[in-house]
Amino acid sequence: MDRTVQSGSKWSLTLFRDGTQGNVRNLREARFRYGRWSDEIDDIKPRNLPSGVIRAIEFSRISDEAMESGFELEMSFRGTIDSGWVPFDIALSVTTDFSRSFQRPRFIYVSPDDESSLNMVQVALRSCSETPREPPTRLWIRATELSMRSLCWALENGVLDSNGVDHDQMTLALWVDLPDPEPTRNQTELALPGPPADPYDFFNRRP
Repeated sequence: MDRTVQSGSKWSLTLFRDGTQGNVRNLREARFRYGRWSDEIDDIKPRNLPSGVIRAIEFSRISDEAMESGFELEMSFRGTIDSGWVPFDIALSVTTDFSRSFQRPRFIYVSPDDESSLNMVQVALRSCSETPREPPTRLWIRATELSMRSLCWALENGVLDSNGVDHDQMTLALWVDLPDPEPTRNQTELALPGPPADPYDFFNRRP
C-alpha cells in the first residue's frame, strides 16, 4: 500500500451494482450497494449515485463496467486531471443534530467545471475524545474498475445476485427513446465517507 493511503489523505469506497434492481437505462437510474470495507455491504441500503460520482465514472470511461458490476471510487486531498482525478470544491457544510452529544456534519461539494455535485459525511469516530478530521477544501475523486479480488468476492458472496427477482420482462423505456424520468423522492443518493482516522482497505479495516 502506498504512503498516500497510509497517511490517510487517500481513501476509497467500493460499489457493486444492486442485482435486485434489474435492467435500467443509465447510471442515473442505477442503484449500488457499497461500503468502505466488505462487512459494511450488507448493512447499508442500496443508493443512487450523485451527479459528481457519475461524472467521475464517465471521465474514466468505465460506464459499461460500472453498470454491469460496479466500480471503486478513490478520494484524495490531492490529484491531477491527467491521472484521471476529478476536482470538487466545498460549497456548504450542514450539521445534523441527533442528540446533544452527537452531531453529524455533512459537506456539499460542487464541480468547478459544471453543475455536478456530491455530498460527504464525517465518519463516525471510535470515541468522543477523538478529534474528527477536517474535510479538504478541494476534494479529488477517481473512478476505477473493480479489482479482480473484489469482483470475485462479490460473486462468491452473492452481492450481484437478483435474489429471485424476475427481470425477464423489460420495460418499453429500454427499447425506445423516451425522455429520462424525473427522479422520485424515494431515490436517495449515497453520501461519500469523509477522511478516515486510520487507513484501511476493502478487505481489512486496519491494514
